[in-house]
Amino acid sequence: MSKIKDLIKKLCPNGVEYKKINDVCEKIYAGGTPLTSHEEYYNGNIKWLRSGEINFNEIYDTEIKITEEGLKNSSAKMIPSKSVVIAMTGATVARTAMIMEEMCMNQSVCALIPKDELNYRFLYQYLTNIYKELKNSGQGVLTSLNLDRIKKIMIPIPPIEVQEEIVRILDKFTELEAELEAELEARKNQYEFWRGKLLNKDYNNIKKIFELTTWDKKFNAVDNYMQIKTIKYPTLLASDLFSLNCNDGDVFLLSTGEQTGWTKEELAGEKLCEGEVVTIPWGKSRPVSEVMKYD
Repeated sequence: MSKIKDLIKKLCPNGVEYKKINDVCEKIYAGGTPLTSHEEYYNGNIKWLRSGEINFNEIYDTEIKITEEGLKNSSAKMIPSKSVVIAMTGATVARTAMIMEEMCMNQSVCALIPKDELNYRFLYQYLTNIYKELKNSGQGVLTSLNLDRIKKIMIPIPPIEVQEEIVRILDKFTELEAELEAELEARKNQYEFWRGKLLNKDYNNIKKIFELTTWDKKFNAVDNYMQIKTIKYPTLLASDLFSLNCNDGDVFLLSTGEQTGWTKEELAGEKLCEGEVVTIPWGKSRPVSEVMKYD
């Protein structure tokens, strides 16, 4: 973000000018629909965009293709690549998209072809940012936008270098967000797979936790046969534990209370433990749900 601030300070020290979208676009227009009574108009290879396909996305193809004759015999218009479209009516009203391949559109779609001073991806990001405002400004019971309303939208026009840097940052964020969503979905599927394995009654290798773990002490509330394996781990009183606290530590100080802190490995010495699962089986001062810990 500092690079953007530096660019704005250098290239537009007096601030960023706002302009009407109509003044920074070569053309703004809606499309049309070939007569549905002519089925032959809908068996072509010209991509024909409908508002329902607009969903804050990059559009390379369309669900329906029309013919040259269908295009000529309707008010449908071609949209060049690297343009922006807005849905003017229907469930997707005010949603935007980027056109990545040449195509035409129906009358419920508005196309914006930017001039050289306006980066098409910057235009898309700005319209996406004011989506709710645009949607709420629609007219009628079904909510619709008209060309006049769209043409009067005010948009900041920083120098093209600033626009490109803003777009670069936002595109990178979108890419990372998509990667994170994919990773979370993969983890979710992995979790559900192994949960199904573990909880399946027919799974033939189930063991109880006490058979696979070593406890640090014997608990009165737990049957002795479940605590065959015990080992005394080094522990500290809270006062001694937090006497090790230091600002630049990288070893976590784990307590049964709310207080936490960090220390250094050399200060922890032989008290250092790692690789264990730590829980509090019960507690009288606060509900177990509040003091249960894992580290």
